[in-house]
Amino acid sequence: MTQTHQQHRSPLLNRRETYTAVTDAAYTAKAGDQVIGVNRAGIVTITLPTAEVRPGRIYTVKDESGAANANNITIATEGSENIDGSPTHVLSTDYQGVSLYSDGTNWFIVPIVAAGTSATVTREGGQTTEATTTSTSTVDLLTAASLTIPIGTPVEVHAMLRRTTGTATTAKVGLKLNTTAVRSPLDWGPSANNPDTGLLHMLLQHGLSSYSFGHYMFVTNPDQLSYFDISGGIATPVAELTDIILQAKVGSSSITMGADEMHVYSKAVS
Repeated sequence: MTQTHQQHRSPLLNRRETYTAVTDAAYTAKAGDQVIGVNRAGIVTITLPTAEVRPGRIYTVKDESGAANANNITIATEGSENIDGSPTHVLSTDYQGVSLYSDGTNWFIVPIVAAGTSATVTREGGQTTEATTTSTSTVDLLTAASLTIPIGTPVEVHAMLRRTTGTATTAKVGLKLNTTAVRSPLDWGPSANNPDTGLLHMLLQHGLSSYSFGHYMFVTNPDQLSYFDISGGIATPVAELTDIILQAKVGSSSITMGADEMHVYSKAVS
């Protein structure tokens, strides 16, 4: 039996986002699904619908049973779309999970746990209430607070971004760790006078002497992929990571920038 619960209205996406628990042998993802948790003592096929193939669309599929090695979870497409170049993707490691995003034509994988590893991924926190700004000066936009991430721990951050029409100008995202602004805001999408949405994916390790690095990846509509280094030469805090803050500003107050569904994950270092 498949049950859906833990629903909330996302202002960013203007539709109902849901967590869906799957216990059947086959499930086709729905328009409102966001996170699909699979908990079944048997093989499962999750199908990604053609109707949801649009730039920036994201599904997350996770083995909650801890038995994917014995009971593989196959993620398939409904039509001719590919997943990282193949028609299917198989989860075969216990507790494995992946996020899949669309560029409007195909699906691409951002792994939560790499296949073939025994790494542990923990959701440390986040912010799932949209925040917006029309400020042309840098402001704190979205905060994941009350974290307890030790120095040197690999950290992964996901968030959704948007901007409205109003004038041909840019929207920018920056990063603050605890109280240190480690990266001034960067353009995350085109400057044309069009509404735009994007996915922010960030990897970093903080607080290591002589090793301050990480990267942003922006996937935006239409079909734009951009990479930037995180610190820009500014040292990250040599302390426990308690706050990850997305900063933002816009080129003109006639447009609005929003951010939503920020999730912070840490990866085991042993």
